[in-house]
Amino acid sequence: MKYWKTYTVIALCLLLFTACSNDESQKQEVKLYASSSLSNMLTNIEKELEDEFQIKLILHLRTSAQLIEDVKDEGPFDLFLTPSQADIDELLKSGHLSEGSVQQFTYNDIVCINYYNDAGVNCDFDNLDERVRFISVADPEAVTLGSYTKDLLINKNLWDDWEEQEQLIFAESAPKAFDQVNGGDAEIGFVYGSDARFYQYPYVEMDEQLTIPYMLAISEEAKDNEKVLELKEWFLSEKGQEVLEEYGFITE
Repeated sequence: MKYWKTYTVIALCLLLFTACSNDESQKQEVKLYASSSLSNMLTNIEKELEDEFQIKLILHLRTSAQLIEDVKDEGPFDLFLTPSQADIDELLKSGHLSEGSVQQFTYNDIVCINYYNDAGVNCDFDNLDERVRFISVADPEAVTLGSYTKDLLINKNLWDDWEEQEQLIFAESAPKAFDQVNGGDAEIGFVYGSDARFYQYPYVEMDEQLTIPYMLAISEEAKDNEKVLELKEWFLSEKGQEVLEEYGFITE
């Protein structure tokens, strides 16, 4: 009798495990291609979104240039999130995105941070502190943050001088630009305000008039997919906007 009860318990456990495994395997996969600047938020809320929408969320987080290349290489995706309007235009032209699905869902800005968290190294570009040897910027050829930063510094007549003096070091992604300063590889750097606000890192605003819009769009193949449409609407919803704000993004 004892053995029979033991086998019964084991059998029930196996049945429950199999049922749970089947439930997981039956969940629809939603592939989300997104800018690496959204990494903090998306990786932290991935499980929450999976539970809310009963999906298996596949995150693909890379720079703007890398995402475009992945799409061109026929990488399958359902939802595309980016701060690059040029990338949206290119993918619309190539037929990868559903034209009616494109919407703006948040903003970001560019700020200056310094390694010392010191008022003496306060991004005063006319009189840089002698401790400033290197300046971190995201790669303007591959990262949307970098292209905006380069334009900003050119307009302030700073880019050419810093480049000539070999003070610029280029980060391969927006989060890496923050890491280079936080880790001491550069004394000052230009990063997304969302990173500085999320990590509660002191910063100096660069241009109050410059806000960088983030766009989202559905792939042409997924434009009628109910789960994908629901996930897209979440980013536009009051709840989604509150979460974006918690992670340092600017909402209307």
